[in-house]
Amino acid sequence: MFRRRRRVRCRTQVDGNGREVGALEGLPPAENDRMAQRYRLEPGTLAALAEKDAVLVGQAELLRSMEGVAGDAMLAGRREIEVGIAAIPATLRERQTLFVRSWGVRATPPSQTNPE
Repeated sequence: MFRRRRRVRCRTQVDGNGREVGALEGLPPAENDRMAQRYRLEPGTLAALAEKDAVLVGQAELLRSMEGVAGDAMLAGRREIEVGIAAIPATLRERQTLFVRSWGVRATPPSQTNPE
């Protein structure tokens, strides 16, 4: 008889927990849920990152086009080459800033952080 009461009590607890879990699962996600926010913002962020990537590809292609060019021709276009070289790190910083602001990713590489 004791075992039967115990089984009934356990079954009642499980059924009660099941109702609570079901009620929680049925609730809409919180508005300030970080993952939900990330997925709402993700398409726009990915499009902006793709635009920055296209700019980087164009900058790299401009420099790559100098391959095989004679030295005196390179010197003639020296200013354009310098601007192109300086533009790549600037575009990378812009892309990193966009990424960090959108997803809150740490900008400092793990090798440069202090262990906690």
